[in-house]
Amino acid sequence: MAPHDIATRASVVTLKAIDLTTTEVASLTGVPTRTVNKIFANAIERGFDPQRRPLTIRNYHVEEAPRSGRPTKQTPELKEALLSKVRDDGDGRQKTCAELADDLGRLGYKISGTSVLRVLRESGYRKTQRTQAEKGVWVYEKDKAGSPEMDEAGSPEIDEAGSPENDEAGSPEIDEAGSSEIDEAGSPEIDETGSTEMESMLSTLNLG
Repeated sequence: MAPHDIATRASVVTLKAIDLTTTEVASLTGVPTRTVNKIFANAIERGFDPQRRPLTIRNYHVEEAPRSGRPTKQTPELKEALLSKVRDDGDGRQKTCAELADDLGRLGYKISGTSVLRVLRESGYRKTQRTQAEKGVWVYEKDKAGSPEMDEAGSPEIDEAGSPENDEAGSPEIDEAGSSEIDEAGSPEIDETGSTEMESMLSTLNLG
C-alpha cells in the first residue's frame, strides 16, 4: 500500500463512513480502491466507529503503520491509543500490560509491556486487584478519590448538623422552658400564698 498523508486517509475514512462506494471514494481522493478498503478496515480495527455521529476520527485511526524494525516513539497518538484502551474499552480495562502492548502492536504501534506500564502510571492509572483470583482493573486515581471526599463532605456534616444540634436545640430547651418554669410559677407561688393566708387567720383568732 503506497503511503498517503494523514489528511487523505481521514478523507477516505469519512467518505466510506457516509456510505459512498469504494469506487466513488477512489475517484474523489485519487487513492486506489484496494488501498481505500485497507485504510477503512485499519481504522475500524483501531477503534473507529463508522456508525457514531458526529464522526470521530483520531490520528491513530488513520496513521500509517510504522515500518518493521523501527521502534515506535511514544507519540501523543500512541499514548491516546493506549489510554483509550483502558478508558473506553471494558475489556481493555482488565488486560495486562503485555496484552495491551500486543493490542497496540496489531494497530501498528511497537511498544513493550514495561513501557505500557510506565505510560499508564504517568497518566494517573493504577491496577486494582482485591484478591488473587480476581482480575485487576485499571482505574484512574482521581476517580478513586471521589468516594472518600463524599464521605467527608456527607456523613460527618449530617451528623454534626443533625443529631447534636437537635439534641441541644430540642430536649434541653423543652426541659428548661417546661419543667423548670412550671416549678417556679406553680408550686412555689401556691406555697407562699397559702402559708400567708393561714398566718393571718391564726392572728385574728388569737386577738379575739
